[in-house]
Amino acid sequence: MSETIFTKIINREIPADIVYEDDISLAFKDINPQAPPVHLLIIPKKAIATINDIEEDDRELVGHLYWVAAKLAKDMGFADDGYRVVMNCGENSGQTVFHIHLHLLAGKPPWLAAIHRQDETGLSILLTDLSHRMTKGSTEAALFGYCTADRFNRRLQRCLA
Repeated sequence: MSETIFTKIINREIPADIVYEDDISLAFKDINPQAPPVHLLIIPKKAIATINDIEEDDRELVGHLYWVAAKLAKDMGFADDGYRVVMNCGENSGQTVFHIHLHLLAGKPPWLAAIHRQDETGLSILLTDLSHRMTKGSTEAALFGYCTADRFNRRLQRCLA
C-alpha cells in the first residue's frame, strides 16, 4: 500500500490536532469537517486500504477503533446525547484516503435545526449550508453528508410546506 496522508500523520511528518493515541490507533480532528461541531477521525497505525482489505487477523484492531470511538465520546461528554460512527469503503462511498478510518460525528449541525424548524428561516439555513457543501464538492457529496437523497427531499418538502 502506498503512503497516505494518514501515514504521514502517524509518522509526524505533517501536523494534526491529535486527541488520542495508543500503540494501535490514533484519533485527530478532521481538517475539513463535514459534520460540525465534532468530526474526529480514528485510524489504525497499521495501514489497511479499505474495509475489503481487512483480514481475519485484523478483527481486534477494528474492534479497538470502535472502542476508541466510545471512549472519546464518553471523555468528551457527548456519549449520552448520541453520535455517529461511519467507515466508508471505496471511492463511490466517499472514501478519499485509502487507509481505513472511522468518522466520529457528534453534536447538532446547523442544518438539523433548520430541518426541524420547518419555516422560511430554517429553509434558508438548510439551503445555505447545502450550497456551501456543494461549492466544496459534488451535489452527491453534499447530500451524502446529510442523508440519502430521498430522505433529504422529504425533509426539504416539510420545510416548504
